[in-house]
Amino acid sequence: MSGYTLSQLRAELERRGCRQHHNPGGIVVPIGEVWIHPNGVTYIIIPRPVDGIIPEAVVQDLLEEHDIPEPKPGN
Repeated sequence: MSGYTLSQLRAELERRGCRQHHNPGGIVVPIGEVWIHPNGVTYIIIPRPVDGIIPEAVVQDLLEEHDIPEPKPGN
C-alpha cells in the first residue's frame, strides 16, 4: 500500500503553509493530530497511521476536502 508516513505528511502540510496546533484548548483528538490551515481559521485533523502509513487516497482526500493549496512559486 502506498502512502505517507506521519513525518512525510507533516512535512507536506508544512510545505503548504499549515502549522501544527500544539495547544488545542482542551480539544481532545485521540484519533490524530490537529493542524491549522494556512487561512488561520480551519482546523485539520490528520489521522494516525495504520502500520506506519497513511494511505495516499486518505491524504489526497484530506488535501482536497480542506482545499490546502500548493505553495506559490518563490515562496
